[in-house]
Amino acid sequence: MKDKTVNIREAEEGDRQAVLDLLNLGFKKEQRTSTVRGNKFWQWKYNAGIFGDSILTLAECNERIVGVGNLWPWELQCRGQILKGLQACDSVIHPEFQGKGLFKAIREYGLNIARKEGFQLIYNFPNRNSLSTYQSLGWDYLGLIPWWVKILEPVNTAVSYFADEKASGININKRFVLDICKLIEVASEYRTYDKFVDVNRKREFYKWRYKCHPTRQYGMLLHEKGYKKIAAIFTINQKGASKEMIIVDLIGNPDLTKQFFSKIIEIAKYLDISYLALMNNDRFNTDQLWKLGFFKKGMKNMVVLPIDLSIEAKVSNIQNWALVAGIHDSI
Repeated sequence: MKDKTVNIREAEEGDRQAVLDLLNLGFKKEQRTSTVRGNKFWQWKYNAGIFGDSILTLAECNERIVGVGNLWPWELQCRGQILKGLQACDSVIHPEFQGKGLFKAIREYGLNIARKEGFQLIYNFPNRNSLSTYQSLGWDYLGLIPWWVKILEPVNTAVSYFADEKASGININKRFVLDICKLIEVASEYRTYDKFVDVNRKREFYKWRYKCHPTRQYGMLLHEKGYKKIAAIFTINQKGASKEMIIVDLIGNPDLTKQFFSKIIEIAKYLDISYLALMNNDRFNTDQLWKLGFFKKGMKNMVVLPIDLSIEAKVSNIQNWALVAGIHDSI
């Protein structure tokens, strides 16, 4: 009988295919989209991040990879201070080894590395199955993140909601191609030192996060009024006859939010979008979108582990976050 001892260790390049196979196996039923993780995904997610390399931790039994968990480096900022953070994601335990404490062991192993490397916080968006494990490890539960949704084609939206098929990302109309120089310009013209915890959008950020993404395309929208500018980055999924447009990033002047979203609704109709969705973002006053026919829906859990206790009060309150869907690893 083979030894059932499980070893926890960091991943190596030679583990690539076994890790990808396990991720695809584990997420096949759970994920909303038809995404398949391959070599380009490995390079983009684990090796090419502009905020550093991932802390990719494995559980191994008899030279077989039976568990994986990733801590994905991000830089956040608040009042001009850079916060060195990690997003916990890509967590899968092989069905034969579930219920043996491997998920918790993998996260603890990665957390020890994070402490040694000086990271200040870990955040993520766990499903209901893993939420209790994160809470048992000391993560603070911030609650369900509110999303704003506007339905443009009720019939298609309803049919796709109950359909079993997976959604898939589609190509973006060339009219809305990403203009990285323009995005950098809009961001640089509206620098802020407000209370919100937000992504540190360095010059390389837009190319890495959106233009070089291995499995989906992103487009952008821009609105200007006088010297004020605002921009949005979006992606589109197709599920049957239904198209969902997700606003994944917002940059620029919040004074223009309402009129900008009136324009976005017009463009969504032009693109035959069935419904629009975006994370609530208090910086951009998205709580006023009900005036344009959006309704609020809690959709994803958020948890945070402050390693640097001096920032605990700030990062453990969801109202202090300027959240965008682009910060989530799967969108």
